[in-house]
Amino acid sequence: MRTLNIVCISPHADDASIFCGGTLARFAREGHAVHIVRVTNDDKDSFGMSREDTIAVNAREAAEAFTILGAVQTFHLDYPNDEMEPIPETDIREKFIRIFRQVKADVVISFDPWGIYEENPDHTKCAQAADDACWQSGGDRYNPEHFAQGLAPHTIGERLYYARRLPEVNHIVDITETMDAKIAAVCAHRNMVANIVRGFREKLRANRLRIPWLDEMSPEEHPGVLDRCLREAARAVGKQIGVEYGEAFRRNRFGELEGFVAQHSVAVDD
Repeated sequence: MRTLNIVCISPHADDASIFCGGTLARFAREGHAVHIVRVTNDDKDSFGMSREDTIAVNAREAAEAFTILGAVQTFHLDYPNDEMEPIPETDIREKFIRIFRQVKADVVISFDPWGIYEENPDHTKCAQAADDACWQSGGDRYNPEHFAQGLAPHTIGERLYYARRLPEVNHIVDITETMDAKIAAVCAHRNMVANIVRGFREKLRANRLRIPWLDEMSPEEHPGVLDRCLREAARAVGKQIGVEYGEAFRRNRFGELEGFVAQHSVAVDD
């Protein structure tokens, strides 16, 4: 089996773990090289903590999570959290293209640029830049300055899109054997998880609601709740293909020509 180079675009430290952690861990266990691009520095994902401490804690916990997933390399682009909207997409795209060419990416995993009801502007900004970078990476008129640095045009074979709500699911990965790794990776983002829980509590209060057991929960109890929630969601996806746990994607290789390729192509040995 040919070893593949997998590049996952993770706008924030916890996105890779939450949305495709089981798939990344499976790729790694199968011997493929997993590279994770952490786009922002997560400098605002905390509460009651300084900016410097927030950046340091989230980076340290991200490293722990990515190690659990089996990543061989992490790229930190260090864009400010929730301030990517005014940044030119071409700047972000250039960094993605450089990475794709550098590692000779075979599969790119990212947020779906057409994800439904996406509320986070960092997600949509990165999704569009990644999608553009995937097809531009193979052209010799895009970022020719890379070639003087020893890089060459490189064509991406496959894209796997994840989202809170995908416009279409056409590919499900069996993560039964790596579900525990996914959960462990998500739980490694202790500060970000705690901030998610805090924000959810505040949203409940803003609507004059409360969940008593959630109010009483300590950070030490978060892993148990995450375990149940993540397993429930992955079980529902896995059921669609008859496995215990799954992760859903919109797979794109040839777009509207997928049927044509299936009808006329033959496999080529490496």
